Amino acid sequence: MLLLNLTVYGFRNLVEQTLSFGEGLQVFVGPNAQGKTNLLEAIYTLVVGRSFRPVEESVLVREGASGFRLSGKVERRAGEMKVVLVYNKEKRAKTVEVNSQPLKRIIDLWGEAKAVVFSPQDVQLIKGPPMVRRQFLNRFLGQASPTYRHNLLRFSLALKQRNAILKKLSRGESEESLLIWEEAFVNFGQAVVEERAKKIEILAEKANSAYEQIGAGDQRVIIKYRPSSQNLARDISLSRQKEILQGSSLFGPHLDELEIYLDGKEAKSFSSEGETRALSLAIKLAEWELVKEETGEEPLLILDDALSELDERRQVALLSLLSGYPQTFLSLVSKRFLPDPFSSTAEVFYVQAGEARKSA
Repeated sequence: MLLLNLTVYGFRNLVEQTLSFGEGLQVFVGPNAQGKTNLLEAIYTLVVGRSFRPVEESVLVREGASGFRLSGKVERRAGEMKVVLVYNKEKRAKTVEVNSQPLKRIIDLWGEAKAVVFSPQDVQLIKGPPMVRRQFLNRFLGQASPTYRHNLLRFSLALKQRNAILKKLSRGESEESLLIWEEAFVNFGQAVVEERAKKIEILAEKANSAYEQIGAGDQRVIIKYRPSSQNLARDISLSRQKEILQGSSLFGPHLDELEIYLDGKEAKSFSSEGETRALSLAIKLAEWELVKEETGEEPLLILDDALSELDERRQVALLSLLSGYPQTFLSLVSKRFLPDPFSSTAEVFYVQAGEARKSA
C-alpha cells in the first residue's frame, strides 16, 4: 500500500498544506517541536482513524481552529481510494469517507487501509501496564482480521451491558437479562481469546527474527499470551456472586496480558533501555509482516525517531531491512543520521514551523 498524497488542515501545529509521496523511504527532517511527529501522526490518523498517541481528539486541533481535516489518496491492491477524515471540535464528532462514501464506524477504516507505527513511547509496550499491550493486540489484530474486528465489537458491547447489569444487581435492583448477555459475552469473548492465542504465536516468531535482523543481539524473543480465563463460561458461573458484589466482570479478554521475554528473562523487569527500544521496534516490524500475510496488503510503515538510539551498524541494518518495504515514513532530527547510500535514495522533507518542504 502507498500513500500518494496528504492534505492537512487544522491539525496540531501544521500549516495547511498538501504533500506528495513516492515509493520507498520518505524522511521528515528537522529540529524538535517543528512538526515532524505531527506529520507522522496525521498520516497514521488518516489511515487508521485515530492518533497513535493516547490523547483526546480535541488536543489534535490547531489553536484557533474549529476542527481538523485530513485527506489523501491511497494506492492499494484493490485500486486507488480517497480517504477524508474530519473532526468537529464543538460537536466532538469525527467522520470518515472512503471514495465519497461515509463509513458507519471509524473502526471500519481498518478494513480499508493499513498502517503500522513505531514511536519512542512504544517502550510502554514492554514496560507499561497491561492495558497498553491489550490496546496493541486489538489494533494490530483489528487490522489483520475482519473476523477479529467483528468478534471484538460484539464482545465489547456484551461486556458493557453485562457490567451495567452487574452494577444494578450489586445495588439490589432486579435485572433478568444477565444470562442473555452472558451468552454473547462468552461466545464472542472466547472467539477473541482463541484468535489472540493463535496470532501471538506467529507474532513471537516474527519478532524474534526481526530482533536479529536489525542487529539488536542474539537473545531469543519470547512472547506469551496469558488470557484471564481458559473457560469463560465456567469461570463467570463460579464467580457470579463475587462479580455481583463488585459490579464488574472479573474474567474476559478485557483483562488479558502479554508476557515478553529476552533469553528467558521478563523484559519488563530486566531489559536495558536499548534492549527495550529494540524489542518494541522488532515487535512492530513483526506486526507489519503479520498484517501483510493475513490481508495480502503491505501496510504503511511509520517510524518516529527510530534511528537516534541506534549505533551506525544497527542504523544500517535497520535501513537495509526497510529498503524492502514499499513505503516507509521516518522522522529524523538531522539528515546526518541517514547514512549512505540511503541518504541519496530517500525522499527528504525538511520541516520547520509546521511546514514540510521537499528537498531538491
